[in-house]
Amino acid sequence: MASPQNEKLLLAEAAEHLVLARLLRLGYPASQAPRTWKADDILIDQGPSIQVKSTDKGLNWMVGLVARSDRQFYAFVDYRDRLAPVVYVMSNADVRKVIDDSHEAYKLARPHWRTDTGIRNIKNKWSPGCEPAAFPNGWLDHYRERWDQLPAPTKAVAPTTT
Repeated sequence: MASPQNEKLLLAEAAEHLVLARLLRLGYPASQAPRTWKADDILIDQGPSIQVKSTDKGLNWMVGLVARSDRQFYAFVDYRDRLAPVVYVMSNADVRKVIDDSHEAYKLARPHWRTDTGIRNIKNKWSPGCEPAAFPNGWLDHYRERWDQLPAPTKAVAPTTT
């Protein structure tokens, strides 16, 4: 049996491979980024990059502060059902809006809270009193399998034979 740390690593790898497989099936010339690449997990030739986050415990993903990028998307993978995982696809701008709004709602609900770690949660169901107005509980359903948000894939060029 794998250690808890190895289980977490295997879950992250499975999520990246799942997202990569779906992108390839949709016609995107995509590949995994090098392991040392910090910003993105999946790179698409002449297209956007994708940061993959995974969970098997509920619709809750931890993200760091998100730098503005028109070319970056997020794939939040829900592996609660190991045989039928669900991917929530969001643009960088949407992720930024969610984490900014939810952080403000949290600060208003917890006025004595002072420490800011820079880590934010993407949740489908917020803590009582911390629900951002623009993202009521259940908001994440809108992004379920929304691969159509990505720009259309470039035409793949078949190798020529001589």
